[in-house]
Amino acid sequence: MAKVRGVFEIRCAKPNGVRCIRDSFESAKKSENTRDSKIDFYVIDAPKYNVEVTADNLEHAEDLLQKVGQTVVTNVTKAGGQGSFRRET
Repeated sequence: MAKVRGVFEIRCAKPNGVRCIRDSFESAKKSENTRDSKIDFYVIDAPKYNVEVTADNLEHAEDLLQKVGQTVVTNVTKAGGQGSFRRET
């Protein structure tokens, strides 16, 4: 099993901003959830959040991490927020 991590910096100043961020995480997790992988999100300290992807091999884990990162940032941006994602080394 391979495990990779990434860090989001996400802000949404809308009245429903917390819900927007939470829904973005849930949406990304559901859309990329497969039987041979696991995706977990953790709060570091708002506005920073950590994502951890565990998969059967490193290539699949890296690919899944990038997809999840892109999905979350895109969803938050569409909802009127702003965000960035970077892989943690």
